[in-house]
Amino acid sequence: MIKIYKSKQEYEAIEAFRYAIKNKKEYENFKSFTDVNASEKIISLAEEFSLFAEVNYFFVNCAKEEYLQTLNSGILKACEKSNDVFLFWGKTKGFQDFFEGEGFKIIEIKNEFKTDFPAGLVNAVQKKDKKNAWILFLKEKEILGEGEMNKLHGSLIYACKTALISRNMKSFDEASGLKQYGWSSTNKNIEGRTLEDLQKTYFDLIETHAQSRSGGANLGTLIEKWILNW
Repeated sequence: MIKIYKSKQEYEAIEAFRYAIKNKKEYENFKSFTDVNASEKIISLAEEFSLFAEVNYFFVNCAKEEYLQTLNSGILKACEKSNDVFLFWGKTKGFQDFFEGEGFKIIEIKNEFKTDFPAGLVNAVQKKDKKNAWILFLKEKEILGEGEMNKLHGSLIYACKTALISRNMKSFDEASGLKQYGWSSTNKNIEGRTLEDLQKTYFDLIETHAQSRSGGANLGTLIEKWILNW
């Protein structure tokens, strides 16, 4: 089976897919996607036979134009006939034109996918992108209000803790508590960052909560300072 989503962000396609299959019995065992590259190797994945009729889910990133160069009708037809699910994701007009030219229907997410989880902020924190992290934090702070800073602090702790766990795993391990897609995307986000840097960022964030409890300053202000001091 093949599904094709066009959206600004990867997570929007993932969440839209999850929402679409939420009540469908045939996908009740869906847990997470396995990331694969857009290449001829996809055919071998599509043609694998499972003795237990297990369904695998593969996420194929086609965000860059060059990723489309390795795809062809043979690969797409193999995925379409497969018992497994292949979700192809992209965000460009070239991506849309390619798949529509091959006769496939595109599911386009034009409006920002609404979710309570601040995925954009989490990505910015893991990348240590000061500018975007600060802007996105201020937006979340305005939406939630000062009374919900503990909740937002928890999301930031998740971002930092996931980064540390992912850095310490050479290969994916379900025992970590992470989803494979989350582990893979986190590793992309933290490329170039040292373990020492990740640890300092994490422990400095924990310290903001301790300071707020001791009455030093409100948590929102301390988190702002935490980001701006990177």
